[in-house]
Amino acid sequence: MTTQTEITVFDTKVRVMRVGEGDFFCLTDLARYKNADRPASVIESWINAKPNLELVYYWELKHNF
Repeated sequence: MTTQTEITVFDTKVRVMRVGEGDFFCLTDLARYKNADRPASVIESWINAKPNLELVYYWELKHNF
């Protein structure tokens, strides 16, 4: 079952979706804390960081090959 709630973190509303036993936070909502006008630029920085690229690489290997 999927449910959606909202929490407030540092005066920023963040959507949280529960799917089964896992909670998933909206990255765009979290990024708005750092840059309310351009949250996409914050997410680009996260994605382009080397440790995150390595994580995505290994995730893809495990789940898609």
